Parts: sequence; C-alpha cells; structure tokens
Amino acid sequence: MSKIKVENVSYAYRNSYRPVQVLKDISVSFEEGKFYAITGESGSGKSTLLSLLAGLDLPQEGQIYVNEKEMKQLDRDQLRQKDVAVIYQAFQLFPLLNALENVMYPMELNGIRKAEARQKAQKYLRKVGLADRIEKHFPKTMSGGEQQRVAIARAMAAGGDILLADEPTGNLDSENEENIIRILRTLVDQEGYTVILVTHNQKIAELADVQYQMKDGRLLEKEA
Repeated sequence: MSKIKVENVSYAYRNSYRPVQVLKDISVSFEEGKFYAITGESGSGKSTLLSLLAGLDLPQEGQIYVNEKEMKQLDRDQLRQKDVAVIYQAFQLFPLLNALENVMYPMELNGIRKAEARQKAQKYLRKVGLADRIEKHFPKTMSGGEQQRVAIARAMAAGGDILLADEPTGNLDSENEENIIRILRTLVDQEGYTVILVTHNQKIAELADVQYQMKDGRLLEKEA
C-alpha cells in the first residue's frame, strides 16, 4: 500500500534576483513498511521535498497524497499530529519538559488522558532503549544520542506510522549513529513503519530498502 504518493510535483522559491527551481516534476510512491533514503548535495532539494511530504508547505505544481488523501484537502496541522512525524538533526525537544513529558506531549495534544499518555510514553521510551532513569531528565542534561532517541519515541507517540527523518544522525558520533539507524530499521522491519530519511551519509543510505538521489531538482532511484 502506498503511504505517500507524489505526482508531478514542482517547487520554486525566489531569491533576491530570480526564482530558483528546487524540485522539477517529481513523481514517486513511498510504500508501507519500507525504509527509504534520499541523498544529494547541499541545496539539492532533499529537505524541501521532506517538508512538502510533512505538509509544512504545498507544492506549486502537482499533488501529494497521504494515505490516499490529497494533501491540499487535509488539515496539515492534524496531519503532523496524527499521521506523519518528523525527526530533525537538531532534535527539537521542548527544553522545559523532561524526557517523559516530551513523549507524552503529542498524545495529550490528541486528547489522550494523562495517566494513559504516561504509560504509553514509558513504553515508547523502552522501545528506543532508554531505561526508566532517563524519564525525568531534561534535554540539556542528555547526550545527543539520548535526545534523538527521545525524539523518535515522541514521533512514535504521535500515533502515525510514517516517519520523516531529516539528517537525524548529523550531530551524532558513529556509535550513536548506528544505534539510531538500528532503531529506525527495527520500526520498519518489525512494526511496519514507513521511514523516509534524508542523509549525506552514503553508508547510512545503503542500509535502506530503496535509495534515491536528488540531482538537478529531480529524484533519481539508485540501483542496488
């Protein structure tokens, strides 16, 4: 089943002098239970494509469908609360909330009672390999690897099964990088998540089921 379908999508932004075409007539389908990697040079449009998939903006041409519903017809704030979660390089945890509260937040936003949200948040933290001792830690007291695990747990807590990861290991050492990719790989293989990951790291990209490269505004599938 197609979780996200992109049809003839183009996108441009305007700099001080002229429009810059970032994406050119892209068509691609991201299937349920697969791990995708998108590589490409800085400025090639990788993160722009990911932001469109997350509903942070709309394409100027073409259509994007999420779970067979056209993006333009959806409440895009609700989309990011319930269907599509984004994991960033900079973690983007709430600094005044501890680990457990960060993971509880999207569930409480979706109307889940606090006691149930707490129980589920603890389960998600265990799934990413964080013991109970980390629950009351605030982001500034956690390592980069721990913060990114909390970010993944929070993404899972939103309830959707589509994870968009924008350079999620860019701030991590090699050991934590391997741990994060292993967690994402497990979510795909054992729980049927669809993961779409943007990375500069070719070694990471090779662990995906399908590799794409952004080049000259187009998305090209790389042969295995």
